[in-house]
Amino acid sequence: MAAKQRSIARTELNRRIGIRSPSEFSSGDLDVWLNDALLDMTTRRIHLRSLERIGTPITSIEDQAPYPIPTGAFSMLYLEDTVNKKMLTRFVGTFEEYLKAKQNEAPTTTTIPAQFVEYGASFFIFETPKVNTISWTPYFYARPTWAASDVSVPDIEEEWHKPIVILAARQAFKDIGDEERSELADGEWNTWLAQRDTPTRMTNRFNVPTRPIRPHGALHNRVTGV
Repeated sequence: MAAKQRSIARTELNRRIGIRSPSEFSSGDLDVWLNDALLDMTTRRIHLRSLERIGTPITSIEDQAPYPIPTGAFSMLYLEDTVNKKMLTRFVGTFEEYLKAKQNEAPTTTTIPAQFVEYGASFFIFETPKVNTISWTPYFYARPTWAASDVSVPDIEEEWHKPIVILAARQAFKDIGDEERSELADGEWNTWLAQRDTPTRMTNRFNVPTRPIRPHGALHNRVTGV
């Protein structure tokens, strides 16, 4: 399955829509639908391993709680303290509860933060670090990218390039008021997805938990229970 260059994706999308006239839909129109489809697929419908990223380490600043979320991140997944060898967990509760808890922090110089919470374009460390020697490595799920040039390809696995056009057609039909064909494109996506394996699914199939040897079920005595 070849990588899908943008110019090829535009042509395929135009064919699906019907090319009712050569000038009816511009390249800009097609690109909007293609870009929307890529985001729709990767941030709402499926989780792709290729978009799991390790960010640049972030160094703590004394008495500073907020730090910028990595550029391009859709969601923070994990935060690792590589100095103290521990994983930070998400703060349990609302951001309002976090702010109230932060106001009641006990003054200390030996705090090793153990939690974080996301708000806006930042993540906040709790408890607030009292040193500038901690290094956190962020693990996050990124938004996909697809440059505008004719030869550019999406930065996801090649096997997931084809359904971008299917979902772009779904969006195009919806925008031009053809709800019936939009629903048909949705059905085509569901059929395609049902037949598609993923690295995560394959890993789960082979990641069988180790269990002790058990006697065969036929040897179970229904009278004694053993």
